[in-house]
Amino acid sequence: MGIDDLRHQYDDSVRTLGEDHPRTLAACGELAHAYYRERSYVEAFGQQERLLAGVVRVVGADDHVTVSTLANLASIWFAGWLADERPELAVPLYELAVAERRRVSGADDPGTLSARNDLATAYLTSGQAERAAATFEHTLADCLRVLGEGHALTGTVRDNLGSLGSLPIRRERDDTAMAREIATAFTEVLGLRPAVGGGWVSVGIPAIGETLSLPVCDVKRVTRSHTPMGDAALEFVMIDGADVRPLIVLADDVVFAPEDPVRVLQSPIPVVISDAPQLISHAETVAAAERFATTAAEPGANLDTVSAKGLLVRCEIAGALRCGLRSLKAVAWWQRGWEACADDWSLPPFPKDPVWDHLVRCASGPALETTVPAPHTHDREATRQLVAALTVAEFESLRPRLRVGRLDEEFVEIWKSLVPITPAMFADLLLDRLPGAQAEVVLYPDGAGSVDLVLRDGGENRAVLQLRFDFREKDITMDEVRIAADARGSGLFQRLQFNTERLAGALGLDAIRILATGAGSLAFAKAGFPRDPELYDKVNKPTRQGPAGRA
Repeated sequence: MGIDDLRHQYDDSVRTLGEDHPRTLAACGELAHAYYRERSYVEAFGQQERLLAGVVRVVGADDHVTVSTLANLASIWFAGWLADERPELAVPLYELAVAERRRVSGADDPGTLSARNDLATAYLTSGQAERAAATFEHTLADCLRVLGEGHALTGTVRDNLGSLGSLPIRRERDDTAMAREIATAFTEVLGLRPAVGGGWVSVGIPAIGETLSLPVCDVKRVTRSHTPMGDAALEFVMIDGADVRPLIVLADDVVFAPEDPVRVLQSPIPVVISDAPQLISHAETVAAAERFATTAAEPGANLDTVSAKGLLVRCEIAGALRCGLRSLKAVAWWQRGWEACADDWSLPPFPKDPVWDHLVRCASGPALETTVPAPHTHDREATRQLVAALTVAEFESLRPRLRVGRLDEEFVEIWKSLVPITPAMFADLLLDRLPGAQAEVVLYPDGAGSVDLVLRDGGENRAVLQLRFDFREKDITMDEVRIAADARGSGLFQRLQFNTERLAGALGLDAIRILATGAGSLAFAKAGFPRDPELYDKVNKPTRQGPAGRA
């Protein structure tokens, strides 16, 4: 049948049976394939996308038919951009197709192996020869193991790998050793159970409901580290063309860089988000997406502010996607916000993005439940009233966690005049996640004060922290920090510094003065994170300047 006949057959089926009837879906696929044969890639893609949307509605996102349809969509997308001499724009959809194949069908499924071969071809065509070589090598090894020497796909992959012989590709690194190093680090540092295979290391992170999958060939280096909050972490230096990008994995979260708006928006003028964070966690991204959806739906919301917030969240989600995270909950919240504000969007439009479109389809199923609490507009006033009503008894109730050097009515009055939070809040901030820690606070009528914190393990001091307050100068000085030798490198140092920063902020102090020397002093500054020097330079580089729009 010709294209006209197939078109009529599809239209008749939609009219008589509905879009989601099996015969309609079959007719849709036949028409897409016919367009593809005729190299009418725009029409073929549109038809295949309709097929994919129908398949997701009928069988869901986690079905073999769905991932097979997605892989075919990637092939059409690639053919179209190849004809336009911009094949690099097809790579993200191929990467998603492979990731979804692996997730649904398994790493050893023949369809997955075929999709990996197609992805390697896309890498090669788009100028990423080393990634192509690594992908072909791992795919061939798995084809030999799963399918055998005589299988047609094994021969195809072998021929493709052999065709690279004339290219100046240097594959000097042993990916097997790197995969082993990554897997060991996940187990020993984070207590996670990774899976290794096919040139990938995958690890589930139950706290966020995501599985992180790392292509080993993209990992330049992994460093065992701690976050500024003292949590154990792994810092990955990920290869990004001629550049690098950060990926920091915790036991309960993943931290990454938001995508550049230049890659997200379709605009002849670069748009800069002036207050965009250099690093964001997955959990924070989901919460930010929910806040965007809530703000966008509010009557009378400032449209410029809503648009800027929506762009930032979209860039954060795009950063998560580059790390292989599906982020469906964040996508669903963002889509809800977009539907509320799309007609009043005050920034340039988003380009056609089939990766995003498919994730929106996948995220449309489960109902969303609000989890981010609404801001408490009266918290500050309520706290002021609690401080004004303080008595000696409330300080006594906090012993032994928080002691006062000389507790009497005069001390309570000094506290009321200087400290804008309750003693319970003070103790919770300073001693957060420091079980067994005790602090003693002293305040003077002239606006000065001090805190001595001791963290003991049995009869031994594990850590000592001495702080001085000056409420007149609005600063806090860290006079001394001592960490027991066996506790160094555990994140305790960073936790003390992080708690001090939070306490200073709650007290309304503007600066933290540091008098510290010796190993680990770098952890006193947020600029000391990430610890890997190359990631540090990447994350803390000055914001790009130049003629641009600002969100």
